[in-house]
Amino acid sequence: MLQLNLAAVIKARGIQKPTAYLVNMGFSHDLATRLANNKVGTLRLSQIEKLCYHLNCSPNDLLTWTPGKNQVVADNHPLQKLRRTNDPDSMQLLKEMPYDELLALSRKIQEEKETNAE
Repeated sequence: MLQLNLAAVIKARGIQKPTAYLVNMGFSHDLATRLANNKVGTLRLSQIEKLCYHLNCSPNDLLTWTPGKNQVVADNHPLQKLRRTNDPDSMQLLKEMPYDELLALSRKIQEEKETNAE
């Protein structure tokens, strides 16, 4: 089953008030509430694009996939890339990381950004 993964993306971005954030993006309060709680079944492409733009992500980041009970899908099937079995709580990991490791991670991220910019 394909499902929205927006709550995890919002949490990873450190957004404390997701509904307010989504309303500020231009979504109605009702839709923003449903989006923040992953309780929306249909999204227009323009809405997906808006979410991706503001959250700096791709449509794949907004989706998660779980095979049905009796559904057998090959390991190399593209849908497997959307499985999110153990998404880490990145904010918690960063909070618990020793300062020297956090600095090393920061340097590594900066190096990666510079490499990708070239």
